[in-house]
Order: sequence, then C-alpha cells, then structure tokens
Amino acid sequence: MLAVVTLLLAAVSATAETAQENPDIKLFLVNDDGGQSSVYTLNPSSDAVRDILFRTSIPANLSYSFWAFEISNPATKQTYRLALQGKVPPVLHWDGVFPDGGTIRPQQTYYTRLVLINSERKAVSSPSQVVTTRQGTGTEYVQLERKKQTFYAFPSGAFYYTWLKAGPVSASHFPIMHASLRLAFDEQNSFGFFVETSPNILTNLTVTPNGFFYSHVSIYYRYRMLGALPHPPILPVNPEYARGKDSPPALPAQAFGARTNLEFGIRVYNNILRGFGDQQIDSLVSRQTVGLMAGVFGDRRLGVFRMHGGLEAGYSVFKGGMLMTNARTGISYDRYEHLSPGIEARYQFSTGTGSDDPFDGVASGAPTGITNHIFMVGLNALFKI
Repeated sequence: MLAVVTLLLAAVSATAETAQENPDIKLFLVNDDGGQSSVYTLNPSSDAVRDILFRTSIPANLSYSFWAFEISNPATKQTYRLALQGKVPPVLHWDGVFPDGGTIRPQQTYYTRLVLINSERKAVSSPSQVVTTRQGTGTEYVQLERKKQTFYAFPSGAFYYTWLKAGPVSASHFPIMHASLRLAFDEQNSFGFFVETSPNILTNLTVTPNGFFYSHVSIYYRYRMLGALPHPPILPVNPEYARGKDSPPALPAQAFGARTNLEFGIRVYNNILRGFGDQQIDSLVSRQTVGLMAGVFGDRRLGVFRMHGGLEAGYSVFKGGMLMTNARTGISYDRYEHLSPGIEARYQFSTGTGSDDPFDGVASGAPTGITNHIFMVGLNALFKI
C-alpha cells in the first residue's frame, strides 16, 4: 500500500506542475458559518491543531480519475499533498500537520489548490487560494452545516450512593438523585441550577416526615477563564480523507472541545438534612442552611476521556451558621456526539450551627453545633444540545 501511494503521489505531483487553472473548480476554507473564509484561527487552548475544513465544488460535467489537495507555505518550504483516486468529497479535512512533522503556525501565509487529473494525465486545478493564519484567544471553533449558535443548553443527571456522618450518628448506602441544567449565551458566561434529593422527596412533601431526608437546591453563575464550551460535534466525517492512505488512522474530525478548561463559579444554595433510615428525626441533624459558595472548576482531556475536578467553600450567611467545603473529581467518556457519560466522587464537609428545619414537624430547639461529612460515588451523564 505504501509503495502504491508513493507512486501515486509522485505521478500526481509531476502532473500537477503543468495543471491549468479552471475557475469553475472551487476550494475554500470554511468559516464559523459554513461559508468561505481566507483566515484560519489557531486555538491555543488545544494540544493540537483542530481539523481544518475545506469545501470543494466541481462542475458535474468535468471528468477526472485522480485528484490531489495541496497546501504550501513558500516561506517555510513546507508542502502537504494528499492524492487519491476517485471522486473528491464535498468536505476535505486536514489535521494541520506537514510531512516533516511541522504544524500550521500563526501569522503565516499559505496557498491551497485542488488538482484534478483525467485518464490521459491532463491536469486542471482550482485557482490558488490564499489562507492567512492568526493566533486565537482560546474560544474560537469551526461550525459547518448550521448557523452559528448563540445559545447552548447542557442538561445532566446523576445517581449517587452516599455515606453520611452527622454529629454522633452515621448512615451509608442510601441513594441520592441529581439533576441540573446549564445555559450559556456565549463562551465565557453561563448560568444554571441543580437539584439533589433522596428518593423519598414526594413522601416528605405530602406527609409529616419521620425519617431520613436530604435535599439540596443551588442556583449558580460561572465564568470561564480558560478553554471553551463542550460543543457537540457538528459535521459528518469522511475519515479516509483526513490523512493519506500511508498515514496512521485519525480520529473523526469532530469538535471535542479544548484540552483544558478552567472556570470560577458562585452559587446560592438551600440545604436540608434530617434523620436516618428508620430512625426518628435527630435534633442534631434536622437542620436547614441557606448560604453562598464560591469555587474553581476544571477539566482536562486525556485521549478519549476527560478528567474533571472542583473545589468550593462557603458559609450559610442567610440561614444557620455552617461553614461548608466541597471537593469533587471524576472522569467521563468524551467521544459520543451529544452525550458524555462518566463516574464521579464527591466529598462535602460542613461544621457550625444549622437552623431548625421548619418542615420536619419537630421543634428542635436552639441551633446546636454539628459537623457533617458526606461522601458520594455515582454515575453521571452530560447532554450537549
């Protein structure tokens, strides 16, 4: 296979030198809206150049047997050439890597063209197109076959098994359900909420409770300091055109997000914790706290996976007097089109005085100093819409 491809590249290269330009053959860089562009933006938050996309347009009555895609930089004497037999696909994908191992660089000028060769070895080509490159800010991305979005929604859900120690008592292996929705109107600012509760929430809302119950509601804002939103993949892929036949197989050309993301967040929370299992409500535990928390959150791509982590601290300034800290870590599979499933572990520590829970039907008296430890392990799923 390597020998066949080498001979094909050599034959096409020799023929391409005498190719005549045909203005009806079109090749252009794809911009954010799927239209023509002459500027490519490199994203510094990625560990590699994201696939560069080119649209092609060829007259239906033009006959050819071979084709070649070329991009060159006279200043660095670098040329990439992909030569194949058959029809040219409507979209070409290039990984930005030249044969010498170098990659496309910012503040450079590149020249591209598409060469078609018929069975008689006569060649015609598209007019040479100039592509300039610039350094991005870490938030640019390429979209194709759809309008540029200005609104994104990221619903997610999780199911945890939990171990809890509060005051002198503890409980383990009880389930906690989690649901959240995050809304983003640009690459940096997003808002959302999440709800966590034990499965007996309906019982606790309709009758006087006499056992364990946990509920947590938060409304939050996050500001992205590094990286980009987890955009869903946005175009069909022709992997065989991504590289030459003699090259290692490449992953499909999809928007898998920045290598590293870092965010700052702040949220308002309402937390209720009471009772354990079949035990009666414990006055040390049956407390409600309402306060503020702030923290940092990050994730980093590791091959087809993505590592997640976060640290938070806060205080129940509105109700109760509890100091609270949170830590979380997890890993998710990052290669499904609209879904990222994963596993996560969380730890929450709180200490101080909680306010009496007004919904438990028990007068617990004055707030009592308590210390809580909550450890959760579970499965989660993020949807990219």
